[in-house]
Amino acid sequence: MEKTDKILISILYAIAGCIILFTFFKIKRKKKFAPSYSGLIFGIILYYIITPIITVINIEKMILFENSLGMWGNNTIQRLIIRQPIIYYIYSILMIILLIVFYNIFYLVGYKKNYEKIDTIERQEKRLYKIIEILNYFLFFIGTISLIAFFKSFGGIKNALYYAEYARSFSNNLSELVGDASLFIVTAKFITVVPFLTLILINTELTSKKIYYKNIFIISNILSVLYFMFNAGRAPIIVFILCYVFAFLKGHLKNVWKLIIVVGIFSLPILDVLDELFVYFRTGILDINKSENVLSYVYQFMYPFRNILNLLPMENIYGFNWGKDFIYAFIDILPGISFDASYVNTSIYVNGLNWTVLGGIPNDIITFFHIEAGPIGIIILSSILGILTQKIDINLSKIKNIKNRNLIEGIITIYYFQLVCNSDFITILKGNFMIIIFTIISLYLGKNTIKKETKK
Repeated sequence: MEKTDKILISILYAIAGCIILFTFFKIKRKKKFAPSYSGLIFGIILYYIITPIITVINIEKMILFENSLGMWGNNTIQRLIIRQPIIYYIYSILMIILLIVFYNIFYLVGYKKNYEKIDTIERQEKRLYKIIEILNYFLFFIGTISLIAFFKSFGGIKNALYYAEYARSFSNNLSELVGDASLFIVTAKFITVVPFLTLILINTELTSKKIYYKNIFIISNILSVLYFMFNAGRAPIIVFILCYVFAFLKGHLKNVWKLIIVVGIFSLPILDVLDELFVYFRTGILDINKSENVLSYVYQFMYPFRNILNLLPMENIYGFNWGKDFIYAFIDILPGISFDASYVNTSIYVNGLNWTVLGGIPNDIITFFHIEAGPIGIIILSSILGILTQKIDINLSKIKNIKNRNLIEGIITIYYFQLVCNSDFITILKGNFMIIIFTIISLYLGKNTIKKETKK
């Protein structure tokens, strides 16, 4: 890649970034409380602006790093980034702008109207806490029983963690190890939602069972860590912890995002530690070496950029799904029925037919929207996302309990940030219970309000 090409591409992405930041600060001045909006925008800036610019500027070093990975690198930078014509770069930038424009337009629609309350906030929150209490009991019971049954099928926690790295590979079938007990790993993930629901109940004065809930809080956190150690890998563990960190910092600082970004950057070596920890469970050998190559961390965030650079060639090969992934995701939940997830074609395109060995490639938000219906899919789905998130942000701003509002704000912000890099609907429906449950909770808060036009 020539120096002039690097400069031109970097300038184009920087212009797109300026557009995003301009609209972000303009909207934030109008509505300061916007957790889901902030999470999505920061995710878009990181994955679609900052990472591409750093990658392009340091492309030769990135290639050297990928080559050092051997077969696991699979020469993707040479094949899918450097050799792509400039029109692919321009198209990817246009899709970023298209996403931002329609998302912002429909996000702002909700703020042109005020909301008149039918019921008092206090009574509404009381009903919400009662629902959370019932839901918490259900998820704690199902999640705990499922996780215990799952670990028991391995012969204990130690044996389960021994096979954890093996089980996470797409090329290995978990049912071959534990048979039908492999189904318990899905419902076991319920336990990861329980600590946050329990903390909401502890924070409110509407319950007299605080000591009881504190015990559930401790137990569910321990079980959640065990679940993450087996099934989810390092990123979900960090996201889980960041929700607590965000809620804590929000109670003491105004500009939480600035500190979160700094903490996140300096915490990147933790990724290496977690990688070695997972290997240790299987081999018994612990060799923690922090990476001295900062670009190795950039490489891990590079796949959304690589995906959107290849939207046109993937469209030519696979066509569009025309919304079928939303239907298939619900049908796929039924026993004995399965469909290829939306990330399968992306994984084949990047890593070939041997992708199950090399690893799957998640679809970022632009790639998933584009897979459904191209630019039209991005327009329609980003508009729907804008409407959804403005309702979430408006409703959460009504919560009177400051501690609970900070906690839910942290969860919504962090998980909507993560949504940018992993937007496959079937993955969300079958595994991201945190974002599903707290989105529903947020929408419930607005069910007893009506829109009323007011003059400004």
